[in-house]
Amino acid sequence: MERFLFQLYPQIYESVSYEEFFDPVGKKYVIDRINAIFLMDKEAVKSDYSSEVFFYDIYTDYEHPYVLKNVDDIVYQLMICPEYFKKNSKEVKNLVGYILKNTLFSQINLDASIVCEEVLKSAVENFKIKILSLGENSATNFFKRDHTNEYSLTKKDYDILANTHIEKVYTALVDEEIKDVINPIIAHNVTNKFLNHSNYGHDIISLGKKITDSQLEDLRYLNDGDEIFVQLSNILDLIRISGRLIELKKKSKVILNVKEVENKEKVFQVVSKNTNYLQDNIFVYLYDKVIPMYDFVSGERILYDMTLGVEGLSPFLRYMYVYNLTKHYKKYLENEEDHSEARDLYKILNNQYIVCLGYTNLLEDLSFKVGIRTASYTVGVEPSRKELKNPDAITSNDMSLHARTIVHLQDSSYGIDGFFVSDPTWDSSKWGDYYNHFLLTPLEETYSCQYNQLFSNHIEELLNITSMDEFFRKIKFMLGKKDSSFTGMNSVILKLVCLIHSLDPSFYFYLQKKYPDLEEDNFSSQEDILYEIGEYLLSKVNHPVSGETIVKGAVSLYQGVYHYSPVRLRLSVSKMIYDNQRRQKCYFPKRYKMDLNGDFVLDEDISEKFSILPDTKRKR
Repeated sequence: MERFLFQLYPQIYESVSYEEFFDPVGKKYVIDRINAIFLMDKEAVKSDYSSEVFFYDIYTDYEHPYVLKNVDDIVYQLMICPEYFKKNSKEVKNLVGYILKNTLFSQINLDASIVCEEVLKSAVENFKIKILSLGENSATNFFKRDHTNEYSLTKKDYDILANTHIEKVYTALVDEEIKDVINPIIAHNVTNKFLNHSNYGHDIISLGKKITDSQLEDLRYLNDGDEIFVQLSNILDLIRISGRLIELKKKSKVILNVKEVENKEKVFQVVSKNTNYLQDNIFVYLYDKVIPMYDFVSGERILYDMTLGVEGLSPFLRYMYVYNLTKHYKKYLENEEDHSEARDLYKILNNQYIVCLGYTNLLEDLSFKVGIRTASYTVGVEPSRKELKNPDAITSNDMSLHARTIVHLQDSSYGIDGFFVSDPTWDSSKWGDYYNHFLLTPLEETYSCQYNQLFSNHIEELLNITSMDEFFRKIKFMLGKKDSSFTGMNSVILKLVCLIHSLDPSFYFYLQKKYPDLEEDNFSSQEDILYEIGEYLLSKVNHPVSGETIVKGAVSLYQGVYHYSPVRLRLSVSKMIYDNQRRQKCYFPKRYKMDLNGDFVLDEDISEKFSILPDTKRKR
């Protein structure tokens, strides 16, 4: 009989006799390399030429009962003819026992039909074996076969394996008499007890649907330290699960998957009204971090209280209001023992520390709460102008990373509509009212002595354009750099679209509707969408906000929100203009910008942005 009708994979199949496995000069050398043994004679294979035709790839037959499949240079799998096994089960089980005693693998997969007392005792004799996978179950990756291969762990077999070096036994089922045995060795009771859940790993369980009373009872099967993720739609389950874990004295976390910032408000509205959510074992997953629910609720209360003064203000004034809150919040201070203390949003609200990322996180959260869309990004900056060999020619040497914010601001009453760069860190002060880094166009940002473009790796550099030609030249430059983080044009488009999603969801949804395959790997309309995005960005990034407009907005806040007296108003406006003029000349000198070829070209001087007179002096 022709044993191999056709082969899909470059794998080697070799028939081996029973005697050869034991022959020192035969095939004994592969015994220690076998990690899977199962009954298989043939596999149905779908034809490449027709969806209606199936062929059979034949592996074993009665004359060739043992076939080794060489998976790679080290790993072998043993396939045994099912018909041969029926008539020669003692011989087969003897060979399987011999293999188990000699294999070097820590995890062994066995066909359900060959599991017996002798075989399991052979596995226990080999201290290298830690995990047994018996029959088809979640831990196996066998080919689909046309015969049943499920095994139910019996009390007798469990007793053989328990209290040995075996750490885990994967099976499709367990017998009723050991169903309630809470022992990690019974992997079925750990991974399969919950219905309607996805197991993301050994220690994380995600409940996708409302938890049932039966599942609530089955929480007793959890190991201490296992984490349960609950989806936002099932937020009410948090209290039930938490209470059950406390009752069982389980040291496990129940975590609400908030994930998107847009969901924070609805979560806060629910949990802030019920103290039962404030348990030590309830957490939220947000900003890619797991945060105690108590910290989340107390932090959100502080943040909402900070934004109470924006009612009735236009978008420009709302943003200026939260920008002022951020830049005046506290003095820049690092915590060298725990950097998260100066960066994590809820931590900076309750300590003395804050650095650039902390300022950025605070500004973005407050902005979102008052209806302003933002996105954070990272730039390379020089730590100090004084350390530069040539202050007018910034290079990429000795740069440090620094967090900034891009804001999408539209306010027709002030003639503002665009994407702007904000940096509350450089404007932060407890005493001065600075706006030098308040709303810069991306091009204005390059005039700052604290800026250095990193456009070989950062998508945000594509906002710093003045023409479509520059837009496409920069993309070409990004893709051509050896250290580029972009794998191709699609990756550039996807990162641009992600940035637009954060700043202008309406335009993002327009793109998504017009280009249905927008976020797929084989996106087909690259040139069309790049032109559309490029034209859109050009319409948003080159509309500077004048110093006069900024002063006008500050005066509105001084009068209408901070309620300054006439004398204080006059003095504050004069001081604010003087301070900003002085800092503008320091931070925005006439300087040089590195172009696409690595050459330095002279840029214009914008140090006079705040060289204006206050309205009080003009009236005189």
